[in-house]
Amino acid sequence: MVLLRLGLAERTHLIEYSVVAVLILEALNERMSSQGRVALPALLAIAVSIAIGVVDEGIQLMLPNRVFDVIDILFNSLAATVAVIGMVLLRWMRRRASRSKQS
Repeated sequence: MVLLRLGLAERTHLIEYSVVAVLILEALNERMSSQGRVALPALLAIAVSIAIGVVDEGIQLMLPNRVFDVIDILFNSLAATVAVIGMVLLRWMRRRASRSKQS
């Protein structure tokens, strides 16, 4: 955060969009395990999170006391992507570790 010189608002956006992306991913994974109808839940979670970020910034464009910033969209997208990739890797590592324990 220090290297990017992000302000408090930008730092909270990184946390917020990371949490949103992880929650969407977990909801999609739950739906896939119960119904099996979700293709590529990680990519869908990233896409939905980015769409939420774009809508959020679009709303700010219409409000007089808020500022629309494409950089915010990029940071929100980056946060969502990194969070989802982290969760996918963590799940993969857990499955691999449980398989090695069973062997």
